[in-house]
Amino acid sequence: MGLGEAPQAPRKNLEITHTVGDAFTSVTDNFSAFAKIAAVPGLLYILVGLSPFLPLLLWQAGSPASASVLSAYVEVATILISWFAGIYFAVAWHRFLLLGETGGRPQVISAWRGPHWRFLFYAILFVVVPWLIAFVVSVTLIAPGIGRGLNLGWPGVILVLAAVGVGAWLWLRVSLVFPGAAVGAEGYGFKQAWADTRGNAGRLIVVLLLVYVPVAIVLWIVSFLAADIFITPNGVVGGVATFILSAVVVLAIQIWLMGVTVSIFSSAFRQLASWAAPASPASAATQAGGFAG
Repeated sequence: MGLGEAPQAPRKNLEITHTVGDAFTSVTDNFSAFAKIAAVPGLLYILVGLSPFLPLLLWQAGSPASASVLSAYVEVATILISWFAGIYFAVAWHRFLLLGETGGRPQVISAWRGPHWRFLFYAILFVVVPWLIAFVVSVTLIAPGIGRGLNLGWPGVILVLAAVGVGAWLWLRVSLVFPGAAVGAEGYGFKQAWADTRGNAGRLIVVLLLVYVPVAIVLWIVSFLAADIFITPNGVVGGVATFILSAVVVLAIQIWLMGVTVSIFSSAFRQLASWAAPASPASAATQAGGFAG
């Protein structure tokens, strides 16, 4: 280290077991706040999840043309509503966990503030744009090639998996910008997130696997039991209302999982960015961001 250079801060390691436990207990120990914050976006999420039943009902009623038109509109509306509801929830839950802010009465439109727009910007930049690039590549290169008899083989499959792995690693390296945006941490951007997650992307992957795998198993069991109970061997739904109820249960579990996922990155932000919660939500530190030394 040369003269006049500040010593580099020691690299922090994400505590895997603590983060996994924190992800679950953040929801269970604060369930009333979670239910309050998730009330409106959760209801929208469930309605969106059930919306594909509308074209199906029209089709069964003998209007296949109307069902086809409605299906296209439903798909677009589903994506937009899911995104805005998810962002509203994620920002509010991050702020509760990192600032102790409950957000008052459940609202969506009137509660949309600066952090939501910044969060949306990062979501477009790090989720939508990569997805569009992958979609364009698969539609313009991979799919036509397979249609002409192209066989990717093991090298091609390994290359695709490697590209997905690199993309996931890059996303995790900048993932802390999301909680940083949610709490309005001034000056916390790509550079800071990249530095704070150095050496911790693998740990985040392990945490996500330890959280997602058990939940995925539970979802699979619930879906399997629902299919076994409510669908006859001929594939005919044996009770639409009961079948929809089972779908609501699955969607409710997914909403809970969304809260757990947000909690993972709140915990990681608290550990790796040395976030110190302000003394009160009304303090100046809420706007400027508070970081422990």
